[in-house]
Amino acid sequence: HIEPKAWDEALAVNVSANWHLIRFLDPLLRKSAAGRAVFLTSAVAAEARAYWGAYAVSKAALETLVRTYAAETASTDVRANLFSPGPTRTRMYLKAFPGIDPETLPLPEQVASYVVEVARGAVRTASTARLTPREDDVLELLVAGHSNQEIATSLGISIHGSKRHVSSILNKFESPSRAHLVSRVLRARAPGAPPVRRGG
Repeated sequence: HIEPKAWDEALAVNVSANWHLIRFLDPLLRKSAAGRAVFLTSAVAAEARAYWGAYAVSKAALETLVRTYAAETASTDVRANLFSPGPTRTRMYLKAFPGIDPETLPLPEQVASYVVEVARGAVRTASTARLTPREDDVLELLVAGHSNQEIATSLGISIHGSKRHVSSILNKFESPSRAHLVSRVLRARAPGAPPVRRGG
C-alpha cells in the first residue's frame, strides 16, 4: 500500500514537473536550430514490479508524455529523448538496493556526461529507443554476429520470438538493417565514444 503523500510526490516530480518544463521551455526550443530535451526514465516503467507502483507508474506516464511531445515536434528541429541511465550511485538507488557495493556503480556526474552527448547529438537515440532486458540480451548476441536461430537457441526462445525481438530493436533504434545497427553500436563503443544508452 502506498501512502497518498508518496504517490502525489512521485507524480509531481516525475510527471507534472516535466510537463511544466515542456510547457515553458518549448517556445525557446522551437527557436533553436537544434532544440534538445532529454528526460530521465527507468526500466521499471515497463515492468509491474511489486512495491514500486508509484515510481513505475510515474515513469511510464513520463515516457508517454515525452513520446507525445516528440510526435508533436516531429516536423520541427526539436528532438525529445528518453534516457535510461541504469544503476547509478545515488541515494535513491542505494536505499532501494542496500546490498549493492556503491563503488561498482557510475557516479551521477558520469551519467550526466552521457546526457550531454545525447543533447549534442553525438549519440543518436530515438525517443522510443529503450530496450527491454530481453532485447538487451538479443542486442548483445546481434553485435557478436549471431543469427536469429543462434539467438533463439542461446536464449531458449523460439525462432519467431528471436525475429520479433530483432525487428523491435531495429525499429527502436531506427536502423534499416542488422548490419547498420551493429556498425552503429560498435562505433559508439569505440574508445572515447559515449555508449549507446539502452534500458537499465
